[in-house]
Amino acid sequence: MIVPQPAQKWHGPSPSSTLDVSTRILELMAESVNWLIQWHKSGYSDPGNSAGFSGGGSSRAPSAASVEDASRMGNLAANMFIKLAEALRKTSLVRREEVRCQSVFELGRAFNLAAAGDLDLGPAGCLACFNLVIFAMVDDLTEKTLEYSRREGAERETRSMEGTLAAAAELLGDVFVLLLPTLAQAPGFRTFWLGVLRRMDTCVKCDLAAGGGAGVMQELVPRMLKRMIMEMKAKEVLVPREGDELWEITHIQIQWIAPAVKDELFPDCLSS
Repeated sequence: MIVPQPAQKWHGPSPSSTLDVSTRILELMAESVNWLIQWHKSGYSDPGNSAGFSGGGSSRAPSAASVEDASRMGNLAANMFIKLAEALRKTSLVRREEVRCQSVFELGRAFNLAAAGDLDLGPAGCLACFNLVIFAMVDDLTEKTLEYSRREGAERETRSMEGTLAAAAELLGDVFVLLLPTLAQAPGFRTFWLGVLRRMDTCVKCDLAAGGGAGVMQELVPRMLKRMIMEMKAKEVLVPREGDELWEITHIQIQWIAPAVKDELFPDCLSS
């Protein structure tokens, strides 16, 4: 069986690489998702073996074993995608701002390619993408931004890292909307959504701590929350039902995180 490159241990650009080389490496990493999709759709077959992973050319109905193999291989494809995404995420922490921002951009492109190519991550795979990649990236960049903000004379580095954090926060919202139909099927969706809200809140507080006043996150976070919640409403994931815990928690959290959009998002709760 021929395994595409993402299954191997990925390394991002080296610190000594030129900007052009680093950019091209990141582009190729994102584009390798297309190869992973082809490999996934071909049944994980060797190009010279039309039998696919089932091991034979028979047209008989698949056995229970072959169905189990297909399920296992689907998990393998998701795991390979996550490994690739993790490698891009790690590059978002390098010192060069251009490389960091390119890494975030290519990570978004990788998710869009996976979705366009119907790479089935499943609810568990989607949650893993957030926990291992997107949440981890936002948390790390938040920590780095605050770290620079405490250093004397590091205003330029702070603003630079803050810009990358803003790009990562926007990516969080973009991927959330992209994967929402699958994410909503996960048994732990409520806990996951609280994790999203916590990162949005942290981004706002980090913005204030690093800049000493209203900054880019003060505009970005309400806009991203509005987009995510409107999509949840449209997909009937968030429904205004009496006693609905998800609705009530969201309403309470938005009052603290983004009060400017609360009335627009929850018009039925104006009297509360």
